[in-house]
Amino acid sequence: MTALGAMLHDEGDVEGARTWFIRASNAGNANAMTNLAGVLYHQGDTEGARTWWQQAADEGDADGTAALANFLYDQGDTEGARTRWQQAADEGNTQAMANLGVLLANKGDIEGARTFYTRASNAGNANAMTSLGMLLSREGDAEGARALWQQAADEGNTQAMTLLGIALDREGDAEGARALWQQAADEGNTYAMTVLGVALDREGDTEGARALWQQAADEGNDMAAQALRGFIEVEE
Repeated sequence: MTALGAMLHDEGDVEGARTWFIRASNAGNANAMTNLAGVLYHQGDTEGARTWWQQAADEGDADGTAALANFLYDQGDTEGARTRWQQAADEGNTQAMANLGVLLANKGDIEGARTFYTRASNAGNANAMTSLGMLLSREGDAEGARALWQQAADEGNTQAMTLLGIALDREGDAEGARALWQQAADEGNTYAMTVLGVALDREGDTEGARALWQQAADEGNDMAAQALRGFIEVEE
């Protein structure tokens, strides 16, 4: 039932998927509970989503536990999120490890963050590779950072592509940097759009820069909005 629900969801039949996820969830399938919660959340039923994530977590589903942690964090319950991320990490969820790393880094526990980033990176999590690369970069290990960003970029992580592009640009490889920024921007990364806009503006392509900043600003990127405001003020 769960597999059928997942197949229908992938095909765009959300209501059909929901029907099968409900049946499987009521039969005690924890993975279906997690999937059902995701459907409910995107349909605006946050309380229903929370209920099913909670049940999935209670049944030991690591993905459900991690999703519940994300929900709690978004609701401002940092400690509840931390507890659930820790639980999911102990069950092998690498994104929970990566999120714990970010949480610890924000609290100033750099070594704790490094531990979780490293665990998740070693298990193949590209988000953790990107974050660990940022940590190494701040510590002056440019080569270590670049290696991690390259690995994460090869896995399709657009933030890593953007950061790797910045590293290449600083080394004088403007074309290599631009190619990475373009790829990340094409995949929707607003930071990449903003940085690519700066590069285009530097080359004299003000219209190209403005278009990218506008796109990124429209999607909520504050840096792009600031660049766009400056651009408009200069025009005026």
